[in-house]
Amino acid sequence: MIEGANLFQFLEKGGPIMYPLGLCSVLLLGIVFERAWSLRLRRILPTRFLIEVDDLVRRGKLPEASTLCKTNDSSIARIFLAGLQHPTRPRELCREALEAAGRQESAKLQTNLGILAAIASVSPLLGLLGTVMGLLQVFRTIEAHGAGNTSIFAGGIYQALITTVVGLIIAIPAFLVTKYFESKVESLVREMERAGLELLDLLRGES
Repeated sequence: MIEGANLFQFLEKGGPIMYPLGLCSVLLLGIVFERAWSLRLRRILPTRFLIEVDDLVRRGKLPEASTLCKTNDSSIARIFLAGLQHPTRPRELCREALEAAGRQESAKLQTNLGILAAIASVSPLLGLLGTVMGLLQVFRTIEAHGAGNTSIFAGGIYQALITTVVGLIIAIPAFLVTKYFESKVESLVREMERAGLELLDLLRGES
């Protein structure tokens, strides 16, 4: 195990490429916590809110349903509001309004996922770049002092490979959490689409 000062020394040996890799790791942690907080179900599709809107619409209290949507800070509330603002529109126009609002909310749910994907792609490349730079330094040392001292040669290779290791340590979890959040967003979008269609059916008295 690498602990405390030894860990710092280990990372320090990676050279200047460790700085962008460190930035990638900080961004990764920050985005993971931000997305985990933002994609909670109660922020997207709060159950109690859905029940209350359904009850109001079934009883024909559309103004009250609209007011409830305006006071609720969830993605589905903003989608419902787009449909409730013009309840007498033809079905297709009402559906288009719901879909347009749905696309906006879907884009919000995907915030920062592109950065996560970029971190997953760039981190191993940065690690490889650091390794290549380290190997160039090793061969420059060999050229200047010869290859007689194998400890210098082995130590240089060891240092050169540190960035590749760190790059992979960052890239693998970045790739996994990107796929996880993408899957979660897809699931939430499907649920919002279903809820929007159910509202549309209620407004048209088809359910």
